[in-house]
Amino acid sequence: MSLVSISCAISGVYLVPFDQDCSVPRQLAKLLRLLNNSKCPRLYLLRQILRIIVDIKLAKPSDFVIHHTKLSNDPQDVGSLRRRKPKEFPGQWSGHPLSYADPNAFRAYFQPLLDKLNAAGVRLAAFELGNELNSSAFNSEFPLPGQGRMFGLEDLSRDPEAKQIAAGYLQYLKVLAALRDIRNHSKVNNRTPVLTAGFAVYEGPEGPVRGARTDSVSVNATLDFLRAHGVDKLVDAYAVHVYPWSSNPGDPSAAAARRDRLAKYVLGKCHRAGTPDGKPCWITEWGFKNTSTNCPVDDRVGVQLVEEMRNNFAPYVRERKLLGLIYYAWIDEAEHYGIYRCDGLMESGRLAIAPM
Repeated sequence: MSLVSISCAISGVYLVPFDQDCSVPRQLAKLLRLLNNSKCPRLYLLRQILRIIVDIKLAKPSDFVIHHTKLSNDPQDVGSLRRRKPKEFPGQWSGHPLSYADPNAFRAYFQPLLDKLNAAGVRLAAFELGNELNSSAFNSEFPLPGQGRMFGLEDLSRDPEAKQIAAGYLQYLKVLAALRDIRNHSKVNNRTPVLTAGFAVYEGPEGPVRGARTDSVSVNATLDFLRAHGVDKLVDAYAVHVYPWSSNPGDPSAAAARRDRLAKYVLGKCHRAGTPDGKPCWITEWGFKNTSTNCPVDDRVGVQLVEEMRNNFAPYVRERKLLGLIYYAWIDEAEHYGIYRCDGLMESGRLAIAPM
C-alpha cells in the first residue's frame, strides 16, 4: 500500500546520535513499543553523519525516511570546495556546491544500497533527497559570508549569487530524476513516496535579515522555482523543516502568530495530492527547545507548545495537505530538542509522536 494513501498522517521521531550512547538499544525498544501501539503508521529515524565528498545525512535502513545526497563526480576536485570556518561561521558545513551534483555518481552509489534493502525486504516510508539545500549551512553554493538576505523568486533570476544557487537547484533536479527512476524500478519500494529535500523554513519575509551574515532562499521561492522546472513530475510530496517560535507560550496573540506563520511561510505551498496546484507536504523536522537540566524535567511549556502546534497541524492533516510529521529529536544533548530525558519519555514527546 502506498503510504500517501493512508487516512492519517505518519508521525515519528529522529533517534540521534545513535552511535554515541550505549543506552540507545534500550531506548529504541521502548520507542518501538510506543510506535507499534497505533493504527496510524509511525516511524523513527536513525541518523548519522557520513562523509561522501560532502557531509551528508543518511538514515539507517528500516521503516523510515532516507536522507541522501551524492554530489561531485570528482572526489579529488577541491578547487570549488567551500572550507568550513567553525569559529567564524558555526553550523556552516564545508563541501562542494550543489551545482556539482552528478546524477550518474548518485546512481552508482545509491542503486546498490537500495538493492540490498530490497533484497532484505525492507519497505521504506519515503525517500527524502537532501537536507536544507535552500540554506547556506548545507549547500556550499552559498558563499560565506553572504549578503544577509533571504532570497525570493525574482532574486533567483536577477541577483548574481541567487542565480548561481538556482543553477544548483537545476542540477539537483537531475539527481532527483535519477532517484525517481531508481525508485520506479525497485521491486519492493516502487511505490515508496519520493520527497524533496527537507527545506529549512525561516518564518519571516524575504529580503534582508537583521544581523545575518549568511543567506538562504525562502521555502516558498524554492518550491515555486522547482515547480516551474518540473519537480512535480519527480516527487510525491514536498519536505520542510520548521522550528516554530516559542515566544510567550499561553498568550493568545502569540499562538495566533504561530498559526499564521505556519500558513504563510511553512505550508503555504502544500496541496492535496492530485490537484494541479502542487503536492502535499511532510514536515520532516520540527521541535521546541527545552534547556532544563533538572530531573524531572520541567516540561510544562513544551507540552503547551506541542499541543498548540498539533492543533495547528490538524486541519492540514484532515485536508490531506500534510502527510508526515517527524519530531526532532529523541535525544539531543547539543541543542536541547530531545524528548527522552531522565530515563523517560517526556509528556511533550508523547504528544509529539502521537497519531494525528
